[in-house]
Amino acid sequence: MRKITWFLTVIVLVILIGFLSPLVTGIYFSQEYAKFIHSYNQNDNVILTLKNYHRGWFSSDAVLEISLKPSPFAKSLNLSTISTPFIAYQHIQHGPIFFHDIGFNTFFGLATIVDRWEIPENIKNSLKQVGLVRFPDTKESSMMTLTGRFITYFKIGDIEIANPPARIFIHGLVGKGSVDADVKNVQGIFTLSALSVVTPENTSMISDITLDFDQHKILQNLWVGKNSLEIAHINFKDKDGLVNLNDIHFDGQTSEEKGLLDAFSAFNIANLSEEMKGDTQSMGPLHFKLSIHKVSAQAINDLLTAYRETTERGELYALQLQQKLMNIAPFLINTESSIVLDELSLKTKDGDLQLTAKAYWPNKNSDQLFAIIQATEVETNLHIAKKLVERLIQFTAEPAFVKKPVDPENLPGAPGTPPIPSAISIKAGMSPSPIIPAPIIPAKTPETIPEKIHEQITEWLNAGYIKQDADNYTVNIQRHNGQLTVNGKPI
Repeated sequence: MRKITWFLTVIVLVILIGFLSPLVTGIYFSQEYAKFIHSYNQNDNVILTLKNYHRGWFSSDAVLEISLKPSPFAKSLNLSTISTPFIAYQHIQHGPIFFHDIGFNTFFGLATIVDRWEIPENIKNSLKQVGLVRFPDTKESSMMTLTGRFITYFKIGDIEIANPPARIFIHGLVGKGSVDADVKNVQGIFTLSALSVVTPENTSMISDITLDFDQHKILQNLWVGKNSLEIAHINFKDKDGLVNLNDIHFDGQTSEEKGLLDAFSAFNIANLSEEMKGDTQSMGPLHFKLSIHKVSAQAINDLLTAYRETTERGELYALQLQQKLMNIAPFLINTESSIVLDELSLKTKDGDLQLTAKAYWPNKNSDQLFAIIQATEVETNLHIAKKLVERLIQFTAEPAFVKKPVDPENLPGAPGTPPIPSAISIKAGMSPSPIIPAPIIPAKTPETIPEKIHEQITEWLNAGYIKQDADNYTVNIQRHNGQLTVNGKPI
C-alpha cells in the first residue's frame, strides 16, 4: 500500500511540475527578455522595441521592432530606407523542454522562439534595385538556456545579385550565436561555403569561410576576447591568368588585467601563386603578427567613447574629434607599454624576408603627445635575401612601374596650343598671357632605375648601414635616448 501511495505521489508531483513549470518559465522568460532588450539598446546601433507581449500559460506571443539608430554615416550614404523598422512576430513556447532542431542537436532549454519576419516594402524595393534576384529561403531557431543565455541558429539559402555587368553569388551561409541577458558576453560562429563575383572580364571566388568569436564587455565601449577568420581559398581569374591564395588565417585576442590590456593580431597565408601565360610563380608561407602590451584599458575606452559620441552627434567645430583623440592618446601608454611587430616573414624561391620591430617608452615622464613621441625607444631588425632584393630591383624595370614620358606637345602653352587666360590679367583689363610650361624632366628609363638603386645600396654598404654575408642583407635600426643608429652607426 505504501508503495502505491509513494508511486501516486510521485505521479502527482510530476503532473503538477509539468503543469506549473510552463507558467513559471513564461514569467521568468518575460522578465529576462525585457532585461535583454534594455541591455542590448545600451550597446549597439540597432534599436529593439517590444511593441507587444502577450503571456499565456504554455506559450507567449510578442511583436518586436528592429530599427537602426540615425547616424551621420548613414545620412552621408543616404541610407534613409534602412531606418524603416523590421518587424518580427514571435511565438514563444514555454519549457522546460528538450529542444531538438538543426544547429542545436539535443539541448535542454527554458523556452524556444519561432520568428516570422516582415520586411518593409521600401527595403524590398531597394534590394531589388541593387539586383537581388530573389529573397532567399531562411531557417531560424532560437532558444533560452537554463542560465539565461539566448541562442540563435540560422541558415540562409542561396543569394544571387545581378547588378550588370557583375553577378554576385552567395552560397551556404550558416550561423549560430549566443548572448547573455546582460549583453556582456557574445559568442558566435558563422560559415559561408562560397562567395563569387563574375564579370565579363574576370571571376573572383572566396570559398570555405569560417568566422568564430567570443567577446566580453569590460567597460562602456570596450570588449575583450578572441576572434578568428579562416578562408580556405581565394581565386582571381582574368584574361591574363590566375591568382590563388590558400589557407588564410586571421587571429586576434585581447585580455585585461589590473586595468591594462594585452592584445595581438596575426595574419597567415600558407601559399600564394600566380599563373600568367604558362609561367607559374609561387611564394609562401607569409606570417604577420603585431602585439601591444600593458596599454591602458580606460584610455582605449575613452577613445572609443569620444569617437562614437562625436560621430553620432557630429562635430561642433572643425577638427573637434581629432583634438579629443589627441588629448586622450598620451594616457594610453606607461613605462611598461610596448608595441611589437613580432613577425613579418615571407618565403620565396629567391630567398626569405624577416622583419621584427619594437617601440616602447621606459622613460615616459610626460603626458604631452609630442614629448612622448620624442621619448620613443625603437629596435628593428631586417634580414632579406640578396636574390630577393635583386628580384625586387628587376621589378622596378617593368613597364608598369616606369613613369611614362610627358608629351610636350600636349602641355598648356606649348607651341600650336592656344594661350590660357590668366584670371588676374583679365580682371586688370590686360591681354591674356600664355602660361609658361615648367621644364620637362625626361622619364627614368628602365635601365637607370636599377642602376640608381644599386648605387644607393653600394653607398649604404660602404657606410655600414647595410651588412651582408654570402646570401643576405641585414639591417639593425635602434633609437635610444634620442640617438638613432643603423647597424651601430649613429645618424
